[in-house]
Amino acid sequence: MLKYCVLRKTFPEREWYESVVENMRRATDDWSAACGVQFEHVETADDSTSLRPPEVVFPVRHLDSGGRFIAAAFFPNDPENRRRVFIDPSYQTTSFDRVGVLRHELGHAIGFRHEHIRSGAPALCPDESTEGTVDLTQYDPQSVMHYFCGGVGALELDIPELDRVGARKVYGPPLSNFNLLAA
Repeated sequence: MLKYCVLRKTFPEREWYESVVENMRRATDDWSAACGVQFEHVETADDSTSLRPPEVVFPVRHLDSGGRFIAAAFFPNDPENRRRVFIDPSYQTTSFDRVGVLRHELGHAIGFRHEHIRSGAPALCPDESTEGTVDLTQYDPQSVMHYFCGGVGALELDIPELDRVGARKVYGPPLSNFNLLAA
């Protein structure tokens, strides 16, 4: 269970905070429906005075990056002090689906790299190191983890079937696929 909070005090507008809370709920539900990963919003930590409440694995917070990114997240092997999701003010006006942006960032939080760094991606896409990456499926230009670049990608940032297949190789099927029996 990946526990998170949305730090209310970091958002300059109440509506921005409320939007991120709702969009995180939808994005986490989408990942939980795709594979066996579960998230829990610890609402009581939203009002924490700490930027790193101890009761959560990661906080979601507003950070003005000057537009360098719409949102940014961590990888599971990052040190604890780097486990956070940042939301830039540009998130409020992006042409990307805002739930999709959070699906993409949560993909990083559960260990997935950018799809556009793989062979087969258009040469016009940003280049990153592929060191330590594992290809779980064939290249998918519609992946939630693919930037919109080189004429491919999707503004919706949905989790397509190939992403589901890859995520299930790591996390198993969604927990909703199981019938739990009482002892």
